Amino acid sequence: MQHESKEIKDAIRFFIHNTMLKKIHSFSNDEDLFEINILDSIELLRLINHIEQQYQIVITPIEITIDNFKNISKISTLIEQKLSKKKIKI
Repeated sequence: MQHESKEIKDAIRFFIHNTMLKKIHSFSNDEDLFEINILDSIELLRLINHIEQQYQIVITPIEITIDNFKNISKISTLIEQKLSKKKIKI
């Protein structure tokens, strides 16, 4: 699971760097993406759309919280939880 977590974090970081950053910006997995102005409401929707397509999961409106999308670690945790529920249903 830890290996999968690193891959998810790397994929989210890659997407953010390639689609949301206007200039090179370094940030940690635990840094608040809203506080450092990487995510706003529009960028959050783009990120959610990407995650749903990339991982074939559905993020419900109730899951769209600042806490779930605060940083890469939290986003990765949400994705991992959704993927584990998806595996159980199969």
